[in-house]
Amino acid sequence: KGEGTALPYPALHVLRVISTRISTSLDVKLTRMVYEAKGLRLIGITDTFNTVDNMKKSLEQAPEILFVTISSANMNPKDNKIRFELKLDLGESEL
Repeated sequence: KGEGTALPYPALHVLRVISTRISTSLDVKLTRMVYEAKGLRLIGITDTFNTVDNMKKSLEQAPEILFVTISSANMNPKDNKIRFELKLDLGESEL
């Protein structure tokens, strides 16, 4: 049979959800996105810990996302930017 496990949503749909939920007014740079059957990881850089919390709250409002966990959020002392990783657990697709 086929290899791997089916993803709950098409990748472009997930990108649309993320891009519409993270406000353009937030200073956020996503450096990595890993999408697999067990969920989605977003890794990036932002300006404050509050921005990480705001992203988490906003993403949790999407019906496709069951919950968001802040896996890490640490300040880089060289540039005072916050390196973060969010783990998103996705529900079943109704598409």
